[in-house]
Amino acid sequence: MAAGVSVNTSDAGKGRRPSDSRARLLAAARKLFVERGYHDTRPQDISREAGLGHGTFYLHFADKRACFLAFQEEARNELDAAVRAETGNERSLSGIIHATLRAIFTYAETHPHVLLTAMADEAIISAAGGAGRTLVDRWSDDWAQTLSELSAHGLIDRGIDVSVVSPAVIGAIHQAASSGYRAGKSRDALLEGLTTFLTKALKPQAGVP
Repeated sequence: MAAGVSVNTSDAGKGRRPSDSRARLLAAARKLFVERGYHDTRPQDISREAGLGHGTFYLHFADKRACFLAFQEEARNELDAAVRAETGNERSLSGIIHATLRAIFTYAETHPHVLLTAMADEAIISAAGGAGRTLVDRWSDDWAQTLSELSAHGLIDRGIDVSVVSPAVIGAIHQAASSGYRAGKSRDALLEGLTTFLTKALKPQAGVP
C-alpha cells in the first residue's frame, strides 16, 4: 500500500467480494487508459470511475503501474483465447496464419484501441524504474512457441531462427495493419496480403531437407 494512504472502508458491508472490487477497478482502468492514456490517468480517477473508495484501489494494486500491467495481462489473455478459438481446427500453414490474423483483427475491431494502448508499455516500465519484459516481448515469445511447434511438424522452414523471426512477425503485423488502415485498405485486403507474405516467408523451401 502507498505510504500515507488510509484505506477507505466505505465499500465494506455492501456485499461486494474483493474479486468484484478488483474487476470493477480493472474495468474502470481499462476504460480510462484507453480514453486518456497512462500518464493522464490517476489512481483516484480509476477508483471514482469504478464507484469505489480511493483506498480500495490500493487493496488490489500497489500503484498505477501495477494496475496497468494487470490491464495488459487481461488484454493478452483475451487475445490469446480469441486466437486459440480461431486456429483450433486449422492444419495448414496459411490456414493457421490467416486464422491468427483474423482473430487479432477481430479483437482489435471489437475492443477499439485496447491493443494499441496495451502495447504502449516500454516507456512506462522504464520510467517507473521497474524491471520486466514488455508486452511485445511476451507476444514475441508466444509467436516463437507457435513457430517452434510449426517447425516440429514441418510446416515452416526448419532453418528459421524463431527467436529472431518472431519479433519480426509482430512488427510486420503491427506496421502493416497501422499503415493499411491509414491508407484505407480493407480488412480482407490486409488479411490476404499479410497471410500471403508470411506464408511465403515461413514455408519450407523446395528441395531443402
